[in-house]
Amino acid sequence: TTTTKTKTRTGSKREMLSFALPALGIFLSSPLLSNIDNAFVGKTAGTAGLAALSPATICTDQMLYLFSFLSRATTGIVSRAYSSGDNETDNIAAAREAASTPLTFAIVSG
Repeated sequence: TTTTKTKTRTGSKREMLSFALPALGIFLSSPLLSNIDNAFVGKTAGTAGLAALSPATICTDQMLYLFSFLSRATTGIVSRAYSSGDNETDNIAAAREAASTPLTFAIVSG
């Protein structure tokens, strides 16, 4: 039983890392791309270009962080609604109804 527990733990850690590392990459992509933009603009346009780019980068990053709640909240809302019904048809209808408000908000927000 000791080897079985060890193999299970190793497998679950491996599975967790296979999920966590790409998620970390997604989380770090925005600051990395902002730094690449800053380096490119700094080389080509100079300080005036950097002065114009920095507020735009900050606003864009803040809006991305502000609206990142939408996907996380929608996943929980739809999954709870999907599991609430007694049969497959009711589950799908409940999930569609739960997803309609966040989808509308996303479309209106742009």
